[in-house]
Amino acid sequence: GTDINSVDRSKSGKFVATADDFGAIKLFNYPNTAKGWTFSEYKGHSSHVTNVRWAADDSFVVSVGGNDKAVFQWAVDADDVEEEEPEDAEEE
Repeated sequence: GTDINSVDRSKSGKFVATADDFGAIKLFNYPNTAKGWTFSEYKGHSSHVTNVRWAADDSFVVSVGGNDKAVFQWAVDADDVEEEEPEDAEEE
């Protein structure tokens, strides 16, 4: 597992963003009831990320790095966030 330093839910309530000790920003669908929550991962910081927040219109996420002292703005396309697939979904 990873150490999560920050979590923020989008204003629409459809997504959650996390920041972790490995320099990653992860976007999750929310709420999620399926086992094995899927996510989309983005990397850019050179070390841990201390904070993450959604913009008021959910069009981007802002992250703040620890040691790199960088502020990143991540454009968010809702279609790029991994969709959850129910555990009991049948393949066709």
